[in-house]
Amino acid sequence: MAIYYLDVKPIGGKNNGSRTAVSAAAYRSGERLVSEKNGIEHNYTNRRGAMGAAAYRSGTELQGHDFTQKIGIVHNEIMLPKHAPEAYRDRATLWNSAEKAEKSSVARTGREIVVALPNEMNPEQQLEVVRDYVQRNFVDKGMCADFSIHSGHIHDKPNEHYPFENLVIRKENPHVHIQLTVRPINNDGTWGEKSKRQYITDKNGKRIKLPSGNWKTRKIELTDWDRTETLIKWRKDWADTVNRKFERLGMDERISHLSLKQQGIDREPTTHMGHKAWNLEKKGKKTEIGDKNRAIMARNIVLFPEKIAVAKPQQPEKSASSSEVTAEYIHEMKENYITVDGKIAEIQQEISSIDRESHIIQAKAEEIDERASDIEICKTQLAELKTQRQKMGIFSSKKAIDEQIKVAERLFEQSDSYFRRTYHISPEEAPAEIRRLEAKMRELERSKKPLQDRLPAMLADRESFKFEYHKQRLLAEISRDRERIMRRWEQLERDVQKDSRRWLRRGSAQTLDILTEQMFQKILKTVSPEQAKAIKAHRARVIELERSRELSPTR
Repeated sequence: MAIYYLDVKPIGGKNNGSRTAVSAAAYRSGERLVSEKNGIEHNYTNRRGAMGAAAYRSGTELQGHDFTQKIGIVHNEIMLPKHAPEAYRDRATLWNSAEKAEKSSVARTGREIVVALPNEMNPEQQLEVVRDYVQRNFVDKGMCADFSIHSGHIHDKPNEHYPFENLVIRKENPHVHIQLTVRPINNDGTWGEKSKRQYITDKNGKRIKLPSGNWKTRKIELTDWDRTETLIKWRKDWADTVNRKFERLGMDERISHLSLKQQGIDREPTTHMGHKAWNLEKKGKKTEIGDKNRAIMARNIVLFPEKIAVAKPQQPEKSASSSEVTAEYIHEMKENYITVDGKIAEIQQEISSIDRESHIIQAKAEEIDERASDIEICKTQLAELKTQRQKMGIFSSKKAIDEQIKVAERLFEQSDSYFRRTYHISPEEAPAEIRRLEAKMRELERSKKPLQDRLPAMLADRESFKFEYHKQRLLAEISRDRERIMRRWEQLERDVQKDSRRWLRRGSAQTLDILTEQMFQKILKTVSPEQAKAIKAHRARVIELERSRELSPTR
């Protein structure tokens, strides 16, 4: 079942640690990029997914291998807006230039959007959808877009040492990382301004001076890229883009950016579990929020469908002549269809929730790996600078290298502090944390399988109920007792309108009432030639009546 997942996060900024546009681009694309801002090399050419940093630190030999199937990076591409220099098609040039354009050391240098790709599409179709979405929403608006499609990062680990040769990526979670610039491109190819300052004046039109001696100003955004309504538009357009592609491919799958409540799905949502409660639950310690979510899930999904009896379609006890088709039987087929359709929707929603949670966990594992690798790079760079200083002669000037060491130490301290504060572990504990997250993803996959196994039989039951319902409705239409049957059936329908499942009945009933040409022809093959002739004549009269109503002038 196709799922919806779209997450937007900033790159750089005062609350985002040492993560830079260059390091993010290197990690996503699996390339070697050097930051011209601080001279740090970000080398991810040998990246192997979530455990890459651990394998690197263990001294595993990485040379001489084909990494194209191991690292999970399917496609890298840079898309540029009008007026952007062609030189920006080089990843290092683009993101070093974006970083140089910022004067502040805590300025945001980019934006990253992570989107789950539909498994139902092949890689070529996924790429077409991504290009279409990126072009219309970002490139046409003036942003440079650098995207990388990843096939997934769930690893099979045969032993505790994780040798590189045995790492396998199961391509179950295709997703795309879209890295965007935050400044527009001017007509001359230079970087434009993100915002400007406007003086605030008093009622006489004079500028207001603050106690600090500065003039009072307000910030005016020059683009709408940071607005909430723009983010909502991006989220909606991804669903629309994928659904259009599904429709062109003749697929029934659809995704939605809306919440369950906004979609009219009367399923109680679970509460987000923070990292503290989540860690306690993983250790076997129950928490209040965990108990609450378990209770909600128990109410939402039918865990034991065999305990809920749903009658299989059976022919009436009497012979199947049109006069003997009863309203009660038609009503029973409709009720059975609605019951099974509701249970199918619940299971599909639960599968979608599991997939969504798996994507979130996977994104966290990748983020921890990326940041831990960056810290390791900073640490290595610092050690190399200190070694270089020790080898310098007594009379050599050490001012320049001391300044480099100072910058490297500050960057390392900031990165290490941010990592511990954000993930509540040390960088050295990252491999163990990633293994735990991957174990959680495998656990989710195992919990999904029983749900998937139940679906085929339930889908077959639903189709069977629908077939019987339409067949008996058609036979009732040509029956001599039509009026009596329909009156009784309408009475039964009025009685169930008082049911608490009204919301479910509306959606299921609309789907049930659609009789496809394929099912109509199938029904004709199961009735007598006389009944088939009468049914076709009745259907022709109904179609003709509807056509005449459409053509008649409206008063």
